[in-house]
Amino acid sequence: MDKNRFIRFHVPIIALLALLLIGVAGFLFVNNAQSADTPDPDNVTIAGSLQSELGCPGDWDPACASTHLANDAEDAVWQEVFDVPAGSWEYKAALNDGWSENYGQNAAYNGANIPLTLATPTPVKFYYSHETHWITDNQNSIIAVAPGNFQSELGCSGDWQPDCLRSWLQDPDGDGIYTFSTSALPAGSYEVKVAIDERWNENYGTGGVQNGSNISFTVPNDCTEMLFSYNAATHVLTVDVASPALQPTSITIAGSLQSELGCAGDWDPACSATHLTYDTTDKVWQGTLNVPTGSWEYKAALNNSWDENYGLNATSNGANIPLSLTVDTAVKFYYDHDTHWVTDNQAAVIAVAPGSFQSELGCAGDWQPDCLRSWLQDPDGDGIYTFSTRSLPAGNYEVKVAINESWDENYGAGGVQNGPNISFTVPAACGEIFFSYDAATHVLTVSAYGAPKGNLKLAQAYWVSEDTIAWNAGNPSSGDFYQLHFAPDGGLTLEGDGVMGGEALDLVYNPAGLGDVLAKFPHLDGYSAFTLSSDDLIKVLEILKGQVVISAKGPDGNHKDATGLQIQGVLDDLFTYNGDLGVTFAGMTPTLQLWAPTAKSVKLHLFENEAAATPLEIFSMNVDPDTGVWSITGSPSWDRKYYLYEVEVFVRSTGQVEHNLVTDPYSFSIAKNSMRSQIVNLDDNNLKPAGWDSLAKPPLDAFEDIVLYELHIRDFSSADLSVPVVQRSTYLAFTQTGSNGMQHLSEMARAGLTHVHLLPSFDIATINEDKSSWLEPEGDLASFPP
Repeated sequence: MDKNRFIRFHVPIIALLALLLIGVAGFLFVNNAQSADTPDPDNVTIAGSLQSELGCPGDWDPACASTHLANDAEDAVWQEVFDVPAGSWEYKAALNDGWSENYGQNAAYNGANIPLTLATPTPVKFYYSHETHWITDNQNSIIAVAPGNFQSELGCSGDWQPDCLRSWLQDPDGDGIYTFSTSALPAGSYEVKVAIDERWNENYGTGGVQNGSNISFTVPNDCTEMLFSYNAATHVLTVDVASPALQPTSITIAGSLQSELGCAGDWDPACSATHLTYDTTDKVWQGTLNVPTGSWEYKAALNNSWDENYGLNATSNGANIPLSLTVDTAVKFYYDHDTHWVTDNQAAVIAVAPGSFQSELGCAGDWQPDCLRSWLQDPDGDGIYTFSTRSLPAGNYEVKVAINESWDENYGAGGVQNGPNISFTVPAACGEIFFSYDAATHVLTVSAYGAPKGNLKLAQAYWVSEDTIAWNAGNPSSGDFYQLHFAPDGGLTLEGDGVMGGEALDLVYNPAGLGDVLAKFPHLDGYSAFTLSSDDLIKVLEILKGQVVISAKGPDGNHKDATGLQIQGVLDDLFTYNGDLGVTFAGMTPTLQLWAPTAKSVKLHLFENEAAATPLEIFSMNVDPDTGVWSITGSPSWDRKYYLYEVEVFVRSTGQVEHNLVTDPYSFSIAKNSMRSQIVNLDDNNLKPAGWDSLAKPPLDAFEDIVLYELHIRDFSSADLSVPVVQRSTYLAFTQTGSNGMQHLSEMARAGLTHVHLLPSFDIATINEDKSSWLEPEGDLASFPP
């Protein structure tokens, strides 16, 4: 379509939101990833001062493919060898070709650069574990692995494999003690050693003896968490039952609300009045505080100090967590020291997965909605609440989702409220079982394949033309398998073994890349290109009207990744339109046109006036399938009446088809607070200011001759007593040529001012323009409620 139309006139905010919902453009907002539970990355880059030596055009480039690590699926570790010249270098791990998520020294998010000093040119192997965020290399660190007769239980292809990093001993804090823990082993007796640099050339056995005897250990019960600890100085490896994680001595809800809750002041990490209590059964800190109406912020402060604290998205030293209340509320706060998620039952959904398995987790019994051992958490705030465990014996189980630790609101199979139990099977003891709850659809999925890789709520791939999709899917390898999934009414879900539901079309990886597409979308440089078969192109128009995602599987058929698509490119490619939109008149007869190619249907609701409770009539609109433009021609009686569009469209944020009642994004006139559009003909004489048709703009020789003055429409006249009260803060104030404000502008014009820029000149959704509802202080603020 003609993009210039979007800048010819101001678009009301509500209408602009409607455009986003019907898919005219895709905008992606992503939280900064700052916790150990962030989604698996598409790629990992060694970004630093050494990159220009390794084939990159410059240093500190997070998107340079020349220093990408390769993801070893068997090891579950990103790794690669680079020939690094002699010198002193620094580097970090940058994820997804950007700096939004990066890790440095000591596995710290946004941490310090990691130094690397080489006396001679050296092949350096770099490693990154997304589970722990440890980024290191085989020059700075000892690469120690614990091979033994248990490795096949961890996912290695066999036992006694020194190069299988599923049992990699890591030392993120740099204290020389390398550790690894697992709860994936069945009860039994096992043996282990330590191997250095993924080989047997240097290995240590019992007592730290080089080439010594195997070290025996026992797992007392299925799925018991075992801790392997290797001392690099003595070479002694010990294997013991892991001790429970130490809990802090206290958790304080510290923030701007504390003085309202009995503390001497705000942001006091040591105030006991806002301490949470540790529930030994739930293993979660929690407490209910009576918070008054208002907008507040808070964090979790540990041990009565700011030394360790967590904020938004479970981030250490993270942003404050907002809490807005319209009435006084008993707010329950929660903090989990395992994940560092701090939240409350107003800002987040408190979802628990009660079922026939909870007693295996340590709950007092099964089907307990208030036992938080199976609490579904959402630290990254994407609306997907998850929980995983390796504590279940093999067998068949059932589960549901309960909200707010009660059965009052619960969801079963298919996301149905009060629906039937959801059945699942644990194929083998100690296998990871992953629970994922979508708060929008209420669907709970349970997978024995681990955490689903990818996120269907995000749109990290781009459908750029009729047959081409761009996706930063890592390094496609021979045998990888890609598909485009679609469902007219939504309902696609992501489970451990891939995308479920709907239909799918095969995609072909194009090694030639995106080609000419990059001229229009230069920000997609480096993305891989995937194409649809020519036989499938006939389906594209209908596919675009529903849910659409892309997925990748490896040569072994295992799911690798999945994401939604941004579709503005293919919409422009297929539905280019340069004609009129909005309201146009042929004589006295109006025609209304709306560009909405992803809509399933559009109806016009016609109202007598802006306040009418119900429409005069509802009309179905017709679509031109070649342009995606919906239109209807009315009668002269429609002039000056008000209208809304009812758009039936799939909405990615809710995962289903919605009927959105919206204003016209091409409105010339809108009702108060942008609640309805109005049919007007700007050529009507009674809408034109006097002299409009004969107005001639002063000549302008060059743009650099402009002398510009910016004016806020409200502030220009809000306190000008020379303007009639009803016209203050409005456009009409500019018609009072004798007012103080207009006289001032005239003086400035005589002094050389050539242009006035009015702002803001369109409706602001958060400001109520109904003056009858406005309150004014009686000289101070004492007359207003708190």
